[in-house]
Amino acid sequence: MDDPNLPTLTARSVRHARLRPDHPAIICDDRVVTYAQLHRASNQTAHALLAGGLGRGARVGYLGQESEHFYDIAIGCAKSGTVLVPVNWRLTSREVDHVLRDSGAELLFIERDFRAVADRLRPDLPTLRTVVQLDTPVSPAAGFLSWRAGHPDTDLDPGTGTDDAVVQMYTSGTTGLPKGVVLAHRTFFTFIDAMTRAGADWIDWRPEDRALVSLPGLHSAGFGWFMHGFNVGWTSVVMKMFIPEEAVRLIQRHEITTTFVAPAMIRM
Repeated sequence: MDDPNLPTLTARSVRHARLRPDHPAIICDDRVVTYAQLHRASNQTAHALLAGGLGRGARVGYLGQESEHFYDIAIGCAKSGTVLVPVNWRLTSREVDHVLRDSGAELLFIERDFRAVADRLRPDLPTLRTVVQLDTPVSPAAGFLSWRAGHPDTDLDPGTGTDDAVVQMYTSGTTGLPKGVVLAHRTFFTFIDAMTRAGADWIDWRPEDRALVSLPGLHSAGFGWFMHGFNVGWTSVVMKMFIPEEAVRLIQRHEITTTFVAPAMIRM
């Protein structure tokens, strides 16, 4: 198993599960997931990915909105040595086809609302072997949770290090089709480390913080914001999508201490 002090998402998950197991890691739609629960769930996801025949470096797509399951899957990919490929759910079918084809995704997690897109594209995607539909409040444990049920939740050692890929994100494609950008484990540690070495005191993220995650994880800003907080050990209050009135309600209800938004979101 990784040294819990190493700058990898795998090691940081182990560390938090040991040192702050009951601290809330994620709150989404009033569902609370502690660091111990997130660690065990992502372990189980990682074991299920490996049992499904996905080897180190295999690409795993995700087409859907934010939830605790998205970040469970993201960390599970890191623990299994596979690479998450978040797909923007606002893309056209042609663009979704390009992302899945270009990345060579072998498995796709998908929300029910977008299942028709996957079913239409799947016959022409040579590498896509498995499609797993995510659960809904109406049909709990009918998809993703059933898919991983029965797999162990023990720790894994994927043999990956700080320079190994953990996520492949796609650009907006304003000058053509979206282009893949691969980010390694160290991506989510170097920013804080660089500020610390420089003696900058404006990065004061603390484990006691409650952060509103209002930017989507399919974007590097949203994914990075969550992962920086995960590495610190704070509580992330995750929005499925940004709605200004809902953001204000969550800030008040959960006593949010920090967030990260684009200027256009404030003006909405």
